[in-house]
Amino acid sequence: MPAELILVHGFTQTGRSWQPVLHALGGRYRALAPDLPGHGDFAARRPASFAACDAYLGALAGDRRITLAGYS
Repeated sequence: MPAELILVHGFTQTGRSWQPVLHALGGRYRALAPDLPGHGDFAARRPASFAACDAYLGALAGDRRITLAGYS
């Protein structure tokens, strides 16, 4: 089974910024590049804060062992 990745975008960016990386990873990894709270499609629904981002990423990961990758 492929490893699970959550790709975290930088401030003022969106998950779409990871598209070239997702394409390069192909099927080797199961990867998700979400918009964080306060960014992209999430901007109108939740304000940006470290606490909101932490809670959201924790909910995405659940009980699974995952790898986070990000940039700022």
